[in-house]
Amino acid sequence: MENRMRIVKAAVVLGVFLLGIQIAFCADVSDSFDRPDSNAVGKTEAGNYKWVEIGDNMNGNLIAIREHSLQFHYFFELGTLKPTPNLACNLAELKAKNIDLSVVIQCNPRYGGCYGVSYRLAEYTGKFDSPGYHVILNSKYTPYTISLKYGGVTVAKAIVVIPHTSKVRIVANGSSHKIYLNGNLEIDVTDSGETEDGYVKTDAGYVGLCSWYGIPIFRDFSLTLLKEEEIKK
Repeated sequence: MENRMRIVKAAVVLGVFLLGIQIAFCADVSDSFDRPDSNAVGKTEAGNYKWVEIGDNMNGNLIAIREHSLQFHYFFELGTLKPTPNLACNLAELKAKNIDLSVVIQCNPRYGGCYGVSYRLAEYTGKFDSPGYHVILNSKYTPYTISLKYGGVTVAKAIVVIPHTSKVRIVANGSSHKIYLNGNLEIDVTDSGETEDGYVKTDAGYVGLCSWYGIPIFRDFSLTLLKEEEIKK
């Protein structure tokens, strides 16, 4: 009986330990985009937040689920549609301030482009260079760079090598911004204050993905809130 009790206790401890690991690695919001092809992007797998496509001349094909990924294409119907260089796909039901966000991005080696992640957007309709922070990979113009911008103003920039597939990670905590590319810390900067337009840089805002004349492919989006912050709708 005593040995049996020991086994039960050990099993309980192991179960709690494994549950702790599961919780520790469970993102608040995540989306692999691994679903059937559709012009409707849908909702995140974890969190059930709706993705909203943002852009001029939208026809439903410029941002879509294709080949188990989220794909942007500024000129999806060549010859029938004007190009739409400024595209975004944002989580319109979610606002967050302190975040640990990561996403895998593939770039088209033929077209390159500028593309990346937006956070603390003032409006859910925010796009490339809108009020808010933007982490932008530039694989269109040499030297290739990764940059952190607020609106259209560059906060920090680093020259990097951008392979066909990259993982971008952003840890934004108050005024601190740490930007990783494929596991390497490329940008470590503090930025705060208020813009001339009255936007406070440390306020919570919307999160999304963006592109400027790019044809990026996004996979494995993951967002974890820091400091036990509540998600704001």
